[in-house]
Amino acid sequence: MNQQSYDSPDEEAREWHISAGWLIQIELGWLVATGFIGWHLGGLPPDTWPAQAYRVLAGGNVLGLFVLGNAAGYLLYEEIKMVLARIHQRETIAKAVNKAVKDAVKEAVKEAVKKTREEVLEEQQQAVAAWYERQQAAQREGRPFDEPPPGYVNGDANGSSPSE
Repeated sequence: MNQQSYDSPDEEAREWHISAGWLIQIELGWLVATGFIGWHLGGLPPDTWPAQAYRVLAGGNVLGLFVLGNAAGYLLYEEIKMVLARIHQRETIAKAVNKAVKDAVKEAVKEAVKKTREEVLEEQQQAVAAWYERQQAAQREGRPFDEPPPGYVNGDANGSSPSE
């Protein structure tokens, strides 16, 4: 069986096909098998259930058994094909939902980070502006001002680290 690969999300279902070469091999194998099965069933006593089923369902001949087997095989093939197509459809839907959720989460995180950065930047700017106003007020009044700038940790007010 060959499977056509449809990786694009706009495809509805995968198509499953048996190549012509394989189909001929399967049919020839089935013809030989029905010949042996028909020969065996034809030699059974007529009152056994396999012999009765052979006469009723296949008409008591190999060609009828061959046609019956082909019909059953085709129906089975179609059922398997439908099941596989449905499984693929469910997988495709699940992948699309997962992608949509991931994209939505990624976008929400990106927006939250952007908003948080803006808020932090605004708070820093307000803190620096308030510090600058206090510094200017102290200079105007002639008072000493030794408060470090906002965000400065461990060191002197000009941004250099203390020497050890």
